[in-house]
Amino acid sequence: WVKAYEECLYVLNNYVPKGEPYNKLSDLLERRKMTLGAEGLTELRNRMWRVASELILAEGAEGYKSEERWANAITVTLEWTEWAGDLAFNALAAFYLKGLGATGAGMVKAGMIEALNFYIYEPEKGWDEFADRQYQKIVPLLIDVTKGRLISVENIQTFVVKNKVAAWVVFISCEFLYNLYQTKSVVEAAKITAQQLRDEFIMRKLTTQLQKNALKYNLQFTTPDEVLNDLLKNIKTVNGEDIIDPAKVMEIMRDPAKVRTIKNHGTEYMKKVFEGSRNKIYEKHDAELKKYLSDTYKLNPDEVKIDEFRTPGKDGKINLNTDRDYRVLRKVTTANGTTVWIELQTPNWKNKSYEIFGEITGKPHGIEATEWAERHLQRGTDRFDAEASKDYADNVFNERTGEVRRNKPNIVKVKEGKGTLIDSEGLGKMYENKINNALEPGTVPEAYAQAQKGVHTLEEVHKSYRDQGLEVPEIPEKLQKAMKVIEKAKTDANANPYELEQLHKQLNDLDYKDLSDVGKDMAKSFKDLKDFDQKDSWSVVH
Repeated sequence: WVKAYEECLYVLNNYVPKGEPYNKLSDLLERRKMTLGAEGLTELRNRMWRVASELILAEGAEGYKSEERWANAITVTLEWTEWAGDLAFNALAAFYLKGLGATGAGMVKAGMIEALNFYIYEPEKGWDEFADRQYQKIVPLLIDVTKGRLISVENIQTFVVKNKVAAWVVFISCEFLYNLYQTKSVVEAAKITAQQLRDEFIMRKLTTQLQKNALKYNLQFTTPDEVLNDLLKNIKTVNGEDIIDPAKVMEIMRDPAKVRTIKNHGTEYMKKVFEGSRNKIYEKHDAELKKYLSDTYKLNPDEVKIDEFRTPGKDGKINLNTDRDYRVLRKVTTANGTTVWIELQTPNWKNKSYEIFGEITGKPHGIEATEWAERHLQRGTDRFDAEASKDYADNVFNERTGEVRRNKPNIVKVKEGKGTLIDSEGLGKMYENKINNALEPGTVPEAYAQAQKGVHTLEEVHKSYRDQGLEVPEIPEKLQKAMKVIEKAKTDANANPYELEQLHKQLNDLDYKDLSDVGKDMAKSFKDLKDFDQKDSWSVVH
């Protein structure tokens, strides 16, 4: 920066004639040298040098000395927020503006220039006032998406997906201004903003700001009581059975926090009715998928089943899963006459499964079947899936002895203190993938829920190993502190965006960029247990 400033000063003093143009350029340099930063000062130097060169070449020494010609030539240079805004936009675009298109990129650039003008020309006003102006622009769009003023995390996620450009413009302009206040440099502020360009981070920021100003914007956020009361209002009796309207079931399924609210706060009656209503959708899907598989691969329909994964080792009357992980099994008879169920790999059926799910649940035109299924937390899987783990598989094969273990995942035995993991590194990667898969669409509470499962499993495995007399390496202190932060997270409708933001800051204070960063360290701590893995090679079978 010092070098760029000195070079700019040298060009000004040696190549700009004294007079009004010189005074204006000098004033611009001295007042805005910090805001321009090294890149902006270099641009200002180049602009002054270019004007001097062009005047000499075009009009000779007399033209170069003319104050009037200099005054005309530097008009654009003095409107510095425009070209400084270009510098900031280019710094940001160098990181990531994928998928916004030319129109969207132009809107982002305009938003950054608006923020820069606010910073320069309205210094008496603070960031909150600028942010309020920007958020007022998107409230009507948000209400249009939600068809009302009752807002949930799911609504905001849908808004970000449908109005990506608007959401990004608001986020980028507000964050750019905030970072400008901190750094005083347009380019540095743009670079910091660019590093934050992740959909889940944008959604978290939007949610926090909208909830903070809910009264001002005449918005209302859902609470656990509202989720449960809404569920009760949509229960009706059909042929003597209490069920929930399928459209309402689908709405709840789109938001893991709502399902967790029913799971954590609902009565047994509420859970039973919701589970029964959701299962009707699954039963119809499963029947049509079985028919497709039977017709396509000439299989006996009685020898095909859709098998749903549930977390092993859980007790309770009704255990609601927030999502559905399922696989397809086929019944076969081995050479020695034993009957076993084996997996069909997902390339043979997953796309068709998602198509069927879309058809029976009213998938809107224009949305891909995969996106629709995943938005409703459906996941067709097999043993090759990134979220699969040998220690959670219910059937594994010992490649040395030929032993087949069935019906009890190894993780249950480990937690009971009766052995060690098969693949500690794979288990760690499973939880890392679960966290990242929840973060990708912006479902931050669900990401914390998956992280909590990873934390509890890591702690239980460590305790089991110590109880078995194994000298396990300590979990790093930094990660232990992060695990305590994760355990405080609320993952249902109580997941207050402000509290989630505070948790995020606590992770930042521990030098973690985000929850994904913690997931990486958690995976490393699982990998640290690799020396205790079972020595025999096990593979998953069904």
